[in-house]
Amino acid sequence: MLPKEIYQKTTGYFLEPIRTLLDDPAVSEILVNGPIYFEKAGKL
Repeated sequence: MLPKEIYQKTTGYFLEPIRTLLDDPAVSEILVNGPIYFEKAGKL
């Protein structure tokens, strides 16, 4: 397996809990610091 493939698989695995936020174009910011906070349409 190439390093790029390893990187893509591991980051995909660890980001899976916030995948819906990452895929939502209306979400402008995501902060993960224990709890997950995100800004959508200008509201936190």
